[in-house]
Amino acid sequence: MRLRPEQLTTHLQGAKLAPLYLISGDEPLQMMEAKDAIRNTAKQHGFDERSLLEVTHNFDWGSLFQEAGNLSLFASQRLIELRLDSHKPGINGGKALVDYCNDPPADTLLLITAAKVDTKTQQAKWFKALDNCGVIMQLWPVDANALPQWIMRRFSTLGRQVSPAAASYLADHVEGNMLAASQEIEIIALLTDKPALDLDDVISVGDSTRFDVFKLMDAVLEGQAERVIRILDGLRSEGLEPIIIHWAIQRELHSLHAMSRDIAAGDTVDRVMQKHKVWSSRTNAVRTALQRHKPAGLKRLIISTANLERLLKGVQKIKTDPWTDITWLCLRIAGVRLEQGLLRSLAS
Repeated sequence: MRLRPEQLTTHLQGAKLAPLYLISGDEPLQMMEAKDAIRNTAKQHGFDERSLLEVTHNFDWGSLFQEAGNLSLFASQRLIELRLDSHKPGINGGKALVDYCNDPPADTLLLITAAKVDTKTQQAKWFKALDNCGVIMQLWPVDANALPQWIMRRFSTLGRQVSPAAASYLADHVEGNMLAASQEIEIIALLTDKPALDLDDVISVGDSTRFDVFKLMDAVLEGQAERVIRILDGLRSEGLEPIIIHWAIQRELHSLHAMSRDIAAGDTVDRVMQKHKVWSSRTNAVRTALQRHKPAGLKRLIISTANLERLLKGVQKIKTDPWTDITWLCLRIAGVRLEQGLLRSLAS
């Protein structure tokens, strides 16, 4: 069964999930959000265990059936993620996928992600088997003419309305990059309480501060520790809410982690940055950060951002200065090895 992106939410609200989903495309924001939506819905349906299979050149397709049959004592249903990325399944993989579709396990949900699938590949037996057995959704970048409407709908999901002129301005500003548009929208929403925004609001709301946050993240990626400290001091003195910087750090870490996993799976840095739509002006900074950090280290830093979020939201009982934790996170990403406790003692 084929689904359009706008139909996914309604489909997932149904009583039953399909046995498998294939999400393909080369637009990272839509890919990420579609995967997250399926994962979250699967968890609500009791698929409490998740395993990941990365398809590389010498991938053992027997591991797919092994994973499907190896349920733990702690979960009765499992989500298996099979990442094809730019790899085609080949003869052995195609046969394995057909066999899987002929008898899909009742207690397993298979989520397959792949790069853009061309018309010729869609005629393959394995692709048709997936189509008959489950759900296929192909994602394309939003056309430049349709991007302003997408931006208006995006604002609406955050409880804000934005004028067509403001939406067109943002669309031109991000040059068709949907991930950049999403980031701009979230920052603007964080910086204003106004329910309805016009062009002047979008241009003026936190404009200079927003660019300073972007400069901060570039300095962090490039490992410029002294510049990081200077920008943080400036943002703090301007009264910027720490949640804005936390948001930027969290976004950057999740992006770096996804790219580092692709590189660890055998992809080249250049192809990975192209896949994740890294702006040409930021490629050197991102490349430097990827050379500095491996997936496991980035995962630990992501966990630290979750702890910081609890502090910022008042959930954490021990009250500390969030700027200290923000400084530690920025310096760690920049490559400075400094214990949190020591940094707190220096700041007190």
